[in-house]
Amino acid sequence: MKWNRTRRWLAGIALTAITMRGAVAESPGRLVEVPVEWPGAVDFLVREGFDIWEVGDGRALVYVSSGEHETLEREGFKLTERPLPPLDPKAVDGYLTFAEYEAAMQARVAAYPGRVSLSTIGQTHEGRELWMLKISDNVALDETDEPEVLLFSLQHAREWLSGMTLLGIVDHLLDNYGTETRSTQIIDSMQLYVILVANPDGYVFTHTNDRLWRKNRRNNGNGTFGVDLNRNFPYRWASSTSTSSATWGGPSPLSEPENIALDNWVKSRGTRLVGCINYHTYGNLIMHSWAWTTAVAPGVETMGPLVNGMANAMRPVHNQTFVPGSWGVALGYTGAGVTDDTFHAVYGVPTLTLEVRPRTAAEGGFVVPGTYILPTQQEQIEGAFVFLDWALTHGADPTPPVLSNVQVLPVSSSAVDIRWATDDPATRSVRYGRTPDTPFVATPDRLRGQQHIVRVTGLTAGARHYARAVSENLAGDIAESDLIIFRPGGLDASDIWAVE
Repeated sequence: MKWNRTRRWLAGIALTAITMRGAVAESPGRLVEVPVEWPGAVDFLVREGFDIWEVGDGRALVYVSSGEHETLEREGFKLTERPLPPLDPKAVDGYLTFAEYEAAMQARVAAYPGRVSLSTIGQTHEGRELWMLKISDNVALDETDEPEVLLFSLQHAREWLSGMTLLGIVDHLLDNYGTETRSTQIIDSMQLYVILVANPDGYVFTHTNDRLWRKNRRNNGNGTFGVDLNRNFPYRWASSTSTSSATWGGPSPLSEPENIALDNWVKSRGTRLVGCINYHTYGNLIMHSWAWTTAVAPGVETMGPLVNGMANAMRPVHNQTFVPGSWGVALGYTGAGVTDDTFHAVYGVPTLTLEVRPRTAAEGGFVVPGTYILPTQQEQIEGAFVFLDWALTHGADPTPPVLSNVQVLPVSSSAVDIRWATDDPATRSVRYGRTPDTPFVATPDRLRGQQHIVRVTGLTAGARHYARAVSENLAGDIAESDLIIFRPGGLDASDIWAVE
């Protein structure tokens, strides 16, 4: 059976039903194969918040509670039960507990003074710290001329292999600094930020109660717990009404302290943050936006070669094939309020979701033995270097942008599009002005690419207007176009009066 390596997103883990200290009160759920050959079947599963693990070949693999099982049967789905792996939450088999992650981070700080620091960006519902490592050659300094990258994992609690994978990447960089050129260059040339456990409460719960728990541990006040942290970001946020769903997006966007802290930190970095990878399991996928639709997000043109390069770098390590592409297409379904889409659309940060091993549930899914850890780390180290080199190249160009092909194109009698290109794919902000003495209006560059467009509305038909395009790169170097004088109201180029 060939599956389209999909994840578990949209969900209904309603009855996780395991009591404290691992005493099972009832089955945590069943894994079933659901036919989805008729149009709208997958959309139905997504809309109703089912916990989809894989989609492909006219079937979906879904993790259901007993009530959800009955719902699907009432809807006319013919279900085939599939085996689950042993789900003992205490069978750690080489994986770290949250306390052990805390100790491991502190140990890295002690072992590599001057190159690693540890801080907290906030706290969870249950009062645990959201720890962040910083890795740099002068870690005590905020080197404002260096680009920054964020790597994080364990946003979904049950995805244990993602955290161990990221820890392996961190250790490779630190252990090989000064002896391996590529590790030395990355640490010398950028500031790298790492969150190993983005969902501490949920992760602890997977070690004490329910190995397949996905969400955080918000008390929803109705006997259910948890919000899906990867459905709680504001861009295209939409939440199901079922708080028991494993993909419930919360009562409102950014309702969760874990996401508030992460969002505030990203905003605090401004234009210096040049890239992000969100590590998950499972599926062997390298995905960029969009997640909310199967369409490809604007401005990801430069990321096509990037994700292909990452896949090519990882393949020969252990002969694993990784599929690159947009989130909504690669998974076979879409998701609302996904982290990647907010980072891309709101903050302009090129962001990838990387689904590490295994490829399918038949190969272990979310519950794989510790023998997976080392080979997964080895292949993901190679992919990470491709990404970090790309981020460094696109974020550290010291020369001012060069603007070209500046145009004012009529849209209506009261609106125009200002378009231009730059030679710098790391251009951080774009601006336009409406008067000769240019009180510029700053507009975030949501594309982070070389083609820019700003729609100016509310203009007075027939009146004289002015525009100037401005691009600014990471180093703060600014380039601006000549002044364009135009009069909206017509629909042809003759309404552009002059370029001064």
